[in-house]
Amino acid sequence: MKHVGLSPYIGSGSHVYRGEKYRFLVLERFGQDLGKLFLQNGRRFPLKTVLYLGIQIVSMCKQSNLLVLCNCNM
Repeated sequence: MKHVGLSPYIGSGSHVYRGEKYRFLVLERFGQDLGKLFLQNGRRFPLKTVLYLGIQIVSMCKQSNLLVLCNCNM
């Protein structure tokens, strides 16, 4: 994989829920919702899909200088 495209940045921040602080990042979504695909596939993804998603997430974090944020939440 030569390049992973980044969705346009919309915003980020943090939220406290039940005493726990959660950080979030809002990006424009492209394609299908992973949650829906997960349910459609019987709550399982093939190993190839999991590895591909992992590579995309790590690459996106490195390219966008969000490695610290992603590292804390992966």
